[in-house]
Amino acid sequence: MFQVERALGASLADTGKVHLQVHVARVAPTARALLRIADDGAEPALSERRLVAPDCEKLVDTLAVAIALAIEAAAPPPEATPPAVSAATGPSSPEPAQFATTPTPSPPGVSPLDQPTPEALPPDAAPPGPIPHVFARLLGDVGSLPAPAVGVGVGAGLSGSLWRAELSGALWGDRHASLDSVSTPGAGADVSLVTGTVGACALPLGENSVQLALCASWEMGRLSGVGTGITSPRRASGLWLAPGIEAGFTWRPAATRLGIGARLGAFAPLGQREFFLERLGTVHEVESLVARAGVSVDVALR
Repeated sequence: MFQVERALGASLADTGKVHLQVHVARVAPTARALLRIADDGAEPALSERRLVAPDCEKLVDTLAVAIALAIEAAAPPPEATPPAVSAATGPSSPEPAQFATTPTPSPPGVSPLDQPTPEALPPDAAPPGPIPHVFARLLGDVGSLPAPAVGVGVGAGLSGSLWRAELSGALWGDRHASLDSVSTPGAGADVSLVTGTVGACALPLGENSVQLALCASWEMGRLSGVGTGITSPRRASGLWLAPGIEAGFTWRPAATRLGIGARLGAFAPLGQREFFLERLGTVHEVESLVARAGVSVDVALR
């Protein structure tokens, strides 16, 4: 209790006795504590002080000051000659209280600290439960389309202390595939991809400013294209199915709901991987394993 002794300016062994209970909770974006003080020589015998700070480090400093004040209040007053009361000015005014206290009466024969705590957190703390999120991503892909592609995605999710579930969609820009053919020189196709993804993630580091995520995903969408360089271009499309795994992190500064993240993963397309256009033949073949990367902006809704 170095902080308490520093605030007192003396060793704890040289101070009076006072019974304390502290309940601390980290509720984003703040840290909160409930300090219960029991002093048989005071009236009332039990008081409570609620403290709020922007982070745990500042909460510890605030608790040290509050505990030091409680110990000083419990110490017996030194013997001193009462100050003379001036007829002109009257008695001096007492110092204002530093913290609001709530008296709690104790039943006969029961120690104040033995009573159950009705609430360990201040009443304005956020209720427990999953936290909803929304996010936007800038994505990169190698292997799904005829050339490396850039895409954009949006989504929403729910997260607990050790897990996260997500639902997102992404749109990938057209990439051109050229078809080497003697009969149709310059022929090819513009190929695009639209996907929707369901993901389940484990958060092995829990709720910290840097949050690691290990995810398993299932992607479903449509690969489509239109012929180019021919007199009567045709359009075709096919179903896209691909399971995948991803790893990433999100950095969320203290006392804010905004997070910045990055991910890297791989997906394995299923079924027929050749993209065929009538009169042109096979214009593109999807790789058996495609690579994905992305950066994101994430906002917690509470």
